[in-house]
Amino acid sequence: MKINTITTTTALINYFTLDHIIVYLFLLATLLVGWYVGRNNKTIDDYAIGGRTFGLAVLVMTFLATQIGGATTIGFAGHVFSDGIIMLAAASGYFIARLFMALFIAPKMEYFDDCLTMGDIMGKLYGERSRLTTAIIGALFSIFFVAAQSLSLGIIFESLLGMKRNVGIALGGLTVVAYAAFGGIKSVAITDVVQFVVLIIMIPLIATVATNHEGGVNALFHKVPAEKWEVLGHEKFTDYLMLFLIWAMFPNEAAMPPVVQRMLMARDKKQIANMLKIGIVVNLGFDLMVVLIGFAALVSYPTISAHNALPQIVNKLLPIGLKGLAVAGLLAVVMSTADSYLNTAGLLLSHDIIKPLCDKRKVAVDELKVVKYVALIIGIAGMLL
Repeated sequence: MKINTITTTTALINYFTLDHIIVYLFLLATLLVGWYVGRNNKTIDDYAIGGRTFGLAVLVMTFLATQIGGATTIGFAGHVFSDGIIMLAAASGYFIARLFMALFIAPKMEYFDDCLTMGDIMGKLYGERSRLTTAIIGALFSIFFVAAQSLSLGIIFESLLGMKRNVGIALGGLTVVAYAAFGGIKSVAITDVVQFVVLIIMIPLIATVATNHEGGVNALFHKVPAEKWEVLGHEKFTDYLMLFLIWAMFPNEAAMPPVVQRMLMARDKKQIANMLKIGIVVNLGFDLMVVLIGFAALVSYPTISAHNALPQIVNKLLPIGLKGLAVAGLLAVVMSTADSYLNTAGLLLSHDIIKPLCDKRKVAVDELKVVKYVALIIGIAGMLL
């Protein structure tokens, strides 16, 4: 009995180290900020697009926080670790597509000032069946994206803080659901700002520590194997070329529900274009930081699995306290993506499916209440998945 008691006590103590406490405080701060700014939603317009009251800086940060997720940090570093600089070359396709959106799609968004969702846009262009189809596909896509980000939360807690994965999913997931479901886009946007500030500080800091461990950027680059600098002669050149062409020629961001919502949140077409253009520059700088992390992991720990590249740097090189801040930064990366997809999934289901069906049957519903409870159900379902 004593042994079991000691083991349980030790496990509890391990959940309250300085790093753990920093992460808990970050989650609590995110929750409180989200609840506070989202408490005064009066209409579905407030909930969906915040009355188009956001400035350019907030739009840029919520847009980038939404687009920078687990795949573009932990996953990107892993690809650099295994395949080298060719991953960055392929990812440049996204920047070309984003520039296309700024030049050719943004000017057209002025025709959709009365729309709240991607379903509204498609319905306006092609009719109610298209609106319904778009809502179903968009909602399913968003729901599974929430599930994927929930898993990422669990992996971060497990690999970096030694907590059980399900506990991490519950802690991070319930925090996101609590503010995103009930606070709407105001909560999502402002918490995205907080999370973006955390990640934009911590990712460069992790990169700096990692490169200094190898003697600086020049020393690091000299230690990277020559084959990791290959692009045209890379053994996977065809694979990465296809990725580049797909990302560059088909601006799939324009079909992502949270990105469409960010464009609908803007005051005018100029604000949309500026959001996308600034996003290109900031995103490029962010990707370069992740490249440094991937290369540093390759040089320092060449035998680890590629997907452990970034977590290994955090675990091995960062001191207590700084590690907790880094974990908070990685959680911010995932949470800022999860909350956006949760918000849009709830809107697509309630605004473009449930509300029209109720109107057709002359059933009165409070759309604002419906969307909150739908988002709550989706968030819990995502965590369970």
